[in-house]
Amino acid sequence: MARMKRHWRYLIARWGAHPAIWVPGGRGYHALLPSTDKERDRAMQKSGWTELGRYVRATDPFHRPITIHPSDSARNTVQDASVLDFDMLQTGTATAPAFHTWKTG
Repeated sequence: MARMKRHWRYLIARWGAHPAIWVPGGRGYHALLPSTDKERDRAMQKSGWTELGRYVRATDPFHRPITIHPSDSARNTVQDASVLDFDMLQTGTATAPAFHTWKTG
Protein backbone atom coordinates (compact mmCIF):
# COMPACT_ATOMS: atom_id res chain seq x y z
CA MET A 1 0.00 0.00 0.00
CA ALA A 2 2.86 2.38 0.76
CA ARG A 3 4.19 2.01 -2.81
CA MET A 4 0.71 2.54 -4.27
CA LYS A 5 0.28 5.71 -2.22
CA ARG A 6 3.68 7.05 -3.36
CA HIS A 7 2.71 6.26 -6.94
CA TRP A 8 -0.62 8.09 -6.59
CA ARG A 9 1.01 11.04 -4.89
CA TYR A 10 3.26 11.35 -7.94
CA LEU A 11 0.34 10.97 -10.40
CA ILE A 12 -1.70 13.61 -8.64
CA ALA A 13 1.27 16.01 -8.52
CA ARG A 14 2.08 15.37 -12.18
CA TRP A 15 -1.39 15.31 -13.73
CA GLY A 16 -3.77 16.79 -11.17
CA ALA A 17 -3.94 20.25 -12.76
CA HIS A 18 -5.18 18.70 -16.00
CA PRO A 19 -8.76 17.51 -16.55
CA ALA A 20 -8.56 13.97 -15.23
CA ILE A 21 -10.59 11.14 -13.81
CA TRP A 22 -8.68 9.06 -11.31
CA VAL A 23 -8.95 5.29 -11.70
CA PRO A 24 -6.91 3.80 -8.85
CA GLY A 25 -7.69 0.22 -9.85
CA GLY A 26 -7.13 -1.18 -13.31
CA ARG A 27 -9.29 -4.10 -12.25
CA GLY A 28 -11.35 -3.81 -9.10
CA TYR A 29 -11.18 -7.50 -8.36
CA HIS A 30 -8.69 -9.80 -9.95
CA ALA A 31 -8.21 -13.31 -8.65
CA LEU A 32 -4.72 -13.78 -7.28
CA LEU A 33 -3.25 -16.86 -8.84
CA PRO A 34 -2.63 -19.30 -7.37
CA SER A 35 -5.16 -18.64 -4.65
CA THR A 36 -6.19 -20.90 -1.84
CA ASP A 37 -8.89 -18.54 -0.56
CA LYS A 38 -10.54 -16.36 -3.22
CA GLU A 39 -13.01 -14.81 -0.76
CA ARG A 40 -10.14 -13.71 1.49
CA ASP A 41 -8.36 -12.27 -1.55
CA ARG A 42 -11.50 -10.40 -2.61
CA ALA A 43 -11.93 -8.93 0.88
CA MET A 44 -8.27 -7.87 0.96
CA GLN A 45 -8.58 -6.16 -2.42
CA LYS A 46 -11.83 -4.39 -1.45
CA SER A 47 -10.14 -3.10 1.68
CA GLY A 48 -7.09 -1.97 -0.28
CA TRP A 49 -9.08 -0.17 -3.02
CA THR A 50 -11.14 1.56 -0.33
CA GLU A 51 -8.02 2.75 1.49
CA LEU A 52 -6.42 3.89 -1.76
CA GLY A 53 -9.59 5.70 -2.88
CA ARG A 54 -9.66 7.60 0.41
CA TYR A 55 -5.99 8.47 0.02
CA VAL A 56 -6.45 9.76 -3.54
CA ARG A 57 -9.44 11.86 -2.46
CA ALA A 58 -7.54 13.32 0.51
CA THR A 59 -4.41 14.02 -1.55
CA ASP A 60 -5.99 15.53 -4.68
CA PRO A 61 -6.31 19.32 -4.22
CA PHE A 62 -8.31 19.57 -7.47
CA HIS A 63 -11.04 17.11 -6.39
CA ARG A 64 -11.07 15.13 -9.64
CA PRO A 65 -13.69 12.37 -9.98
CA ILE A 66 -12.67 8.89 -8.82
CA THR A 67 -13.86 5.50 -10.00
CA ILE A 68 -12.47 1.99 -10.41
CA HIS A 69 -12.37 -0.22 -13.49
CA PRO A 70 -14.73 -2.93 -12.28
CA SER A 71 -15.30 -6.59 -12.91
CA ASP A 72 -19.05 -5.90 -12.74
CA SER A 73 -19.69 -2.71 -10.74
CA ALA A 74 -17.11 -0.29 -9.36
CA ARG A 75 -19.16 0.08 -6.18
CA ASN A 76 -18.89 -3.68 -5.60
CA THR A 77 -15.08 -3.45 -5.53
CA VAL A 78 -14.84 -1.24 -2.45
CA GLN A 79 -16.08 -1.50 1.14
CA ASP A 80 -17.40 2.06 1.13
CA ALA A 81 -18.92 3.34 -2.12
CA SER A 82 -18.49 6.95 -0.98
CA VAL A 83 -14.82 6.76 -2.03
CA LEU A 84 -16.07 6.70 -5.65
CA ASP A 85 -17.82 9.45 -7.55
CA PHE A 86 -19.44 7.26 -10.18
CA ASP A 87 -19.85 3.66 -11.21
CA MET A 88 -17.68 2.98 -14.25
CA LEU A 89 -19.23 0.77 -16.89
CA GLN A 90 -17.49 -2.52 -17.62
CA THR A 91 -18.22 -3.75 -21.08
CA GLY A 92 -17.12 -7.16 -22.26
CA THR A 93 -13.59 -7.64 -23.47
CA ALA A 94 -14.11 -11.10 -24.90
CA THR A 95 -14.70 -11.34 -28.62
CA ALA A 96 -18.15 -12.71 -29.45
CA PRO A 97 -18.33 -14.94 -32.53
CA ALA A 98 -21.23 -12.83 -33.83
CA PHE A 99 -18.83 -9.93 -34.28
CA HIS A 100 -16.86 -11.95 -36.81
CA THR A 101 -19.56 -12.76 -39.31
CA TRP A 102 -17.99 -10.69 -42.08
CA LYS A 103 -15.84 -12.40 -44.67
CA THR A 104 -12.78 -11.19 -46.49
CA GLY A 105 -11.94 -11.67 -50.16
